[in-house]
Amino acid sequence: MKMKSILILLLLLTVIVFVHGQEYKQNLHSQEAKQDKFNMYQLDRINKAHLVKALEMAGVRIFHFPLKPFNKKYQLTFYINEYVTGEKVDDGNEFSMDNTYSYYEKTKNNETIEYRDYIESITCYTKETDSTSLITIETYNMNLTLPVKKQITRESQSYYWRSYSQADWVLNETIPLLVYASSWYDEKTEFERFCGATDLSLNAEDTKELLDSSPHYFVVSYKIFE
Repeated sequence: MKMKSILILLLLLTVIVFVHGQEYKQNLHSQEAKQDKFNMYQLDRINKAHLVKALEMAGVRIFHFPLKPFNKKYQLTFYINEYVTGEKVDDGNEFSMDNTYSYYEKTKNNETIEYRDYIESITCYTKETDSTSLITIETYNMNLTLPVKKQITRESQSYYWRSYSQADWVLNETIPLLVYASSWYDEKTEFERFCGATDLSLNAEDTKELLDSSPHYFVVSYKIFE
């Protein structure tokens, strides 16, 4: 009987210690530390450039275009036009909407009220596949994804996205955002070439060389109008 009492006492002490070890305490670590509690991903050493480069290795690019503020409702149309040897082959894809979007807020009485505001930017995402590049065009009021098809005729041929940094809207003018272009074979050097410009707004000479030399490319643009 005495031995049984001792065993019960030891069991109770074990339970008390176990419960005490599970005491609740607010976790004051950062959200990143909570999501990576063993520091497997070394988030403290990784910056945005690392992430963007990793996305590019996976065939994903992101292009963001801030817009100057709107003060009235306009029509907004996106264009994706295809060019072969510098000539537009058709009117391409055209998608229209306006420059406003809806958002919602709750009042103190828990009522939901809808408001309207103007978009502030355009964001494009691209994803490479063997035969196409998928492009998603996104604003606050729409999300559109469609493929642009490559024309591969040489083993060493490649396609690349290039963007314009000066892409703010001008009323009734078509503004280019992106070019998706093929490399070209240079007979003088006997190498596959591509324009070195990464920002088509900053180097007119390189941009002209790209558009004059690339045998096949697409231009993504938009227009703001009444």
